[in-house]
Amino acid sequence: MRMGFDIDNVIYPFVPVMQLCEESRQGRKLPPAVRWDFYKDWGLRGAEFAELMRQYHDQGTVFTLGSPIADCVRVLAALMDEVEVVLCTSRPEWALNATEDWIMKWDIPHHDLVFADDKTLHGLDALLDDAPHHIEEASVAGATTYVYDQPWNWHVAADYRILRWADLLAVV
Repeated sequence: MRMGFDIDNVIYPFVPVMQLCEESRQGRKLPPAVRWDFYKDWGLRGAEFAELMRQYHDQGTVFTLGSPIADCVRVLAALMDEVEVVLCTSRPEWALNATEDWIMKWDIPHHDLVFADDKTLHGLDALLDDAPHHIEEASVAGATTYVYDQPWNWHVAADYRILRWADLLAVV
C-alpha cells in the first residue's frame, strides 16, 4: 500500500512555529488556530501571509525550527515495512531544500517525498492529512482517508480520525 503523510501540522508543527514567528513580529500574543485560514484571525490577508511565510523561510525559521510531532518518527519507522511511506506536502517548491534538510536532520523515515497541490495525482492508496480539502479530494479519488485531528478539520468526514500518532498503528 502506498500511503501519503502530510508534513505540516501532521509531522511538522507548522502552525505553532508560524505563530511563534508572527508573535515576535507583531509583538503580541495571537489567538490559537481554530480554522484552516487561521492567519485571518491574526490580522493577515492571504497574500500577506504567503509573503511572510517566504520571509520566515528566507530567515531560516518557518520550516526548520520545529521538532517532529510527538511519536511520528517511531510510528513511521514501524510502518516502513508494511506501507510505502510517502511524505506528501503542498509546501511551495521554494521550500524544497529546507524541507529536505529538516527531514534529514530529524531522520524522518520515508520512501518518497512529493511536493504537490493535488495529492491525488501520486498513486496514493491512503492519505493522512489535516487539511479538509486534501482529505475530501482523497476520499473522492477512492483513497482511504485518515484525518489528523486539528480544530480546523472537526467537520471533515474521513475513514479514520487520528488523535495522536500511536492511534495510527491500530488502524493501518
